[in-house]
Amino acid sequence: MAIALSTSFSSASYAHKIAISVSAKRPVYFFLDYSNIAISAQDVGWLSDGHAARHSIRLHARNLRALAQRNRDWKFGFAAAGFHATCPNLCRHFEEANIDIHVSERGNNSNREQNVDERIQYEMLRLTKKCHERGTVVLATGDGAGSTRGEGFHSVLENLLEHGYSIELLSWKHSLNRDLRLWVEAHGRYIALDSFYQDITFIEGGREATGTNVLNRKIAKQGLIH
Repeated sequence: MAIALSTSFSSASYAHKIAISVSAKRPVYFFLDYSNIAISAQDVGWLSDGHAARHSIRLHARNLRALAQRNRDWKFGFAAAGFHATCPNLCRHFEEANIDIHVSERGNNSNREQNVDERIQYEMLRLTKKCHERGTVVLATGDGAGSTRGEGFHSVLENLLEHGYSIELLSWKHSLNRDLRLWVEAHGRYIALDSFYQDITFIEGGREATGTNVLNRKIAKQGLIH
């Protein structure tokens, strides 16, 4: 399920919003679709860390924040995920990186997340209130479901662009919805996570994530520093 929006914008309007959204001084609002990014990381990771480590791959919150922030003012971060049980270690790991994480239980019968996408989309749409300083929305997901029906993350991003926010998308190449990618590449910025795999993941009980200094050099080499 997803939040539905009605949007109709001209290309001129989009161009105008992009033009006023290039300042590096604008604050960053980060949103993470945890399960989408974490599960897709397992698909990427078995090639470098081995199949046996697949289910021990974890997201490194501090480095993920560093990749999203990139020398800009950090306003806040929000993540949502669905698990069968509470995960205090994971929650603490993200809260230490100043990323609030909302955890909901999966359905006992369906084994599906309960309203996780909707919760993230709700928090994103709160930025349209006038009390929020306009800045850059950085969304980490590959989920473009519902875009043809005016629903989902795609439509929420369109709404935020119309309200003066600039848009960035972080996702793994293999799991990114094609329509979402094409839209972001036309109206914002897409950053593939694949080259940052060793930086933003670690193996529980094994490999550590690379240091922040290594990540920052890689960010600079790719021309992503503001």
